[in-house]
Amino acid sequence: MDLKLQRLSSGEQIAGGSALALFVCMFFGWFNFGFEAVSAWEALHYISPILAIAIVATVGIGLMKAAEKSLGDIPDGSVIFALGCLACVLILYRLIDPVSSPGVEGYQTSGSVEAGIFLSLLAAGGIAVGGYLATGGTALDQVKALFPSTGVQPQATPQAAPAPPQPAQSAPPVQTAPAAPAPSATASAFCEECGATLATGDRFCSGCGKEQTISPD
Repeated sequence: MDLKLQRLSSGEQIAGGSALALFVCMFFGWFNFGFEAVSAWEALHYISPILAIAIVATVGIGLMKAAEKSLGDIPDGSVIFALGCLACVLILYRLIDPVSSPGVEGYQTSGSVEAGIFLSLLAAGGIAVGGYLATGGTALDQVKALFPSTGVQPQATPQAAPAPPQPAQSAPPVQTAPAAPAPSATASAFCEECGATLATGDRFCSGCGKEQTISPD
């Protein structure tokens, strides 16, 4: 198998080295019950196997990348980041709440923490940091995408209903001015006696005063 560490990114190298360091630190003394110091393999019956899985998975991903083996659709950097965070949480839990050992007559004796657990916490943090760097700083966004947001969505402001369309109003009728009476036309009749011009409706000639037998129209 052609393994080349140059094929690994800086984040993957940090994660792989931190995983090997965690493996070694788990053999150190984690708790002291007054008579002897015990390692993580001896004191942690359920957490130590989970830490071992995180170590094997982190180192295995690094070896696959160094050998140019395809991991398919597995987001290697995000997986390493998640395993490192899980290891940190488990170690912190036992750091805050150390394991107890049966004492005299059934009494529980709490063990004091040793340097091994602090070194292991630093190594687990190195795995998480290496995985974060391997994703190019997008690990948190990828983790958030796995969990849908449960926040209360802001309610949309109700919009007023549109006003009903108003019927089209017809334009008021245009009032036309009454037509002016046409001026009376000048009569073209003449007096029978003197020949003077007669106006319309004249029964008597304005010149000679003779009564006309036919009034001009």
